[in-house]
Amino acid sequence: MKHFEMKFSAETGQSVQCSISVQDEPQLNCGATLSVHPEKKKKQGKAKKKTESKKEPKSANVENEQGKKSKEPAAAVPAPPTLSRPIQPRREVPVPDFELPETDVHLLKLAILDVDWSECTQRTDKVDLSDIPSTFINPRDMGIDLSRFFDFSETITAENQKFPVCDTEPISALLSLEHLPGVRGKWDPAVSLPPASPRLVKAVQKLSGDLESVSVSGTRIAHALAKNSTSWLAHLFASYYWQVQGNGEFALTCLKGALTFVPYSYKYCPLLSLANLLQQTGHLTEAVVVTSSALDVKRENMIVHFTLANIYCLMEVWGNAALFYQSALGFDPYHLESQNRLRTILCRNLANQMS
Repeated sequence: MKHFEMKFSAETGQSVQCSISVQDEPQLNCGATLSVHPEKKKKQGKAKKKTESKKEPKSANVENEQGKKSKEPAAAVPAPPTLSRPIQPRREVPVPDFELPETDVHLLKLAILDVDWSECTQRTDKVDLSDIPSTFINPRDMGIDLSRFFDFSETITAENQKFPVCDTEPISALLSLEHLPGVRGKWDPAVSLPPASPRLVKAVQKLSGDLESVSVSGTRIAHALAKNSTSWLAHLFASYYWQVQGNGEFALTCLKGALTFVPYSYKYCPLLSLANLLQQTGHLTEAVVVTSSALDVKRENMIVHFTLANIYCLMEVWGNAALFYQSALGFDPYHLESQNRLRTILCRNLANQMS
């Protein structure tokens, strides 16, 4: 049986060319190993811009979302010093005139996933790497008591239902990242959002803790906005509401409001949602910038690492994608989506080497 274990160079982030020998007991001989010790990184290019210069106190602990569990977790090893490489954006969106961040600084630990060639050829549940799942963070999972910001005691009837419309006047162009073309311009009416994930729909429906209709939750959000027009949580859930309804323009406006009013320690939450909107509209290089900004705030959040890996998949930067899937598994070894997507990339690379 042929056995393959993909490993990446600590200097380039690229997969190492491995020689495969078939004997009584197959052996694998690679020219490098993934297990490296952190070294001082050489700074390349200009310093990365921060989304904000002022920092708030540390954020509350966040419970990472987990997928279905596999049989065995993957082992974790230190992250390589660098994986910086040119990014090839999609042709349909002009390349923004700004320097991309060095995302390798956010790699803390990587998981190793062994792949057999026989497994690659026999698997029937092939993963479509272009089919990217949307991600989000539920503030309830961040330990925030939503009853302090929303009135769950009010009875909502069909006659008093409202829509959570966000005001554009108080939005800060600086805090809402309007220097990015995908955020600054008007929403293209020809661009439609993909259907919201079932998890996002459930998060909106269970805003009060009990399962309610999306329209009832939307009314509660509208009342919270009317009561406190600077509530970042009301703006964030208003954005979630409009994403569920498929209205990208209203979702982006409310997200800008959330970014304007959110404390720095929680900013990774709306930044992740903004990265998803940018990714869904084809602004992939900007999505990398925003996701990296989210990691500046919260480096230990598995969902943000998983999101960045997904964006690199769409950009077909496979080395970076694999590393950030490994990074996500370093935080949650049982995350099934990261395992399946990483395995698909490794099998793809193995097939290329054997051809």
